[in-house]
Amino acid sequence: MIFGKRFSARYLVQGMRCAHCAAKTEKALSALPGVKKVQIQLDQGIATIVSTKEVPEEDVRRAIEEAGFAFVGKAQ
Repeated sequence: MIFGKRFSARYLVQGMRCAHCAAKTEKALSALPGVKKVQIQLDQGIATIVSTKEVPEEDVRRAIEEAGFAFVGKAQ
C-alpha cells in the first residue's frame, strides 16, 4: 500500500513482444528511485508507473532503453 502523495505516469514503449519483454521492462522501471508499482499493458505498449515522487522522464527513457526497448514518450 502506498501512503502519502502518489504520482502516476504512462509511457509508450516500442519493441515489447512477449511476457518476458514486459517483465524485463517492469524490472528496469521498478528499480528507479521512488517507483512503487509498474504495470505493463503489452498489447498497447504502455508502461504505467506509480511513484512517491515525480520520476524524471530522462530516467524513464534510460531505463527502458537499457532494457532493450524504444522509449516513445508519454502516453495520453
